[in-house]
Amino acid sequence: MYKSFLIKYAEIGVKGKNRYIFEDRLCEQIRYALERCEGEFEVTKTQGRIYVNALTEYDFDETVEASRETTLREMEKTTNEKIMAISEFSDTIVDTMNQTHNEIMFLYSMLNDKQKDITELTGTLQRLTEQIRTGKYNQPVKKQPEKKKKHSLFGKNKKEKTSCLLFLFLMERLLELRRVRLLQHSL
Repeated sequence: MYKSFLIKYAEIGVKGKNRYIFEDRLCEQIRYALERCEGEFEVTKTQGRIYVNALTEYDFDETVEASRETTLREMEKTTNEKIMAISEFSDTIVDTMNQTHNEIMFLYSMLNDKQKDITELTGTLQRLTEQIRTGKYNQPVKKQPEKKKKHSLFGKNKKEKTSCLLFLFLMERLLELRRVRLLQHSL
């Protein structure tokens, strides 16, 4: 009949400075498993080894079987708890990812709409600027009484027309800068 057992463990030994915590927990679990067995046992720990000493007579086969069953039950319980914790955590992560995705898609849609509006406005301003430069701008004509004389949208003299052209040019550059900033920000 065996009086002492050397318990070998593998990966617990590589845990580093907190290794003693894992070894102490293993000793507690061994004591717990041996409580259901007939006989008295002492569990001791030394540097890198765990010993189980039989203090009284015991049935070897019964002790091994009881220890195995207890260990399997505890492993199954721990595994189920960890699986449930991981499942709950995964659900939380997936929900957060979906929410973030929806927010990003909303912002992307807004940016696309704004870019489309700015592009249309820039195109309109470019066409107007070109028409003014070439002198082909036709002011939308409202039906006016024939007695009133038509006059230019941009003033009567060259100075007023130049001011209007400068204003349109500056607006065009401003819109172009906004479009560049929006594109840079979206990247």
